[in-house]
Amino acid sequence: MTKITNPTTINSSLITYDEHQASEITGFTVKTLQQRRWAGKAPRFLKVGRKIRYRESDLLDFLDNSTVIPRNEL
Repeated sequence: MTKITNPTTINSSLITYDEHQASEITGFTVKTLQQRRWAGKAPRFLKVGRKIRYRESDLLDFLDNSTVIPRNEL
């Protein structure tokens, strides 16, 4: 097994969060995240066994894609 000595070198696609942590990042409630998973809506998630995990990179992509550009900036 490889031991990671410096956590700052970890790729953000390998960092994952549970649904409670993801709710803090996205601003959604845990219940809303559960409903969005059931409906097949973003953000993407992983199912590892019975656990639900969210990649940091997927959460950041979801937030970036949710950006609204005001009309006066077009």
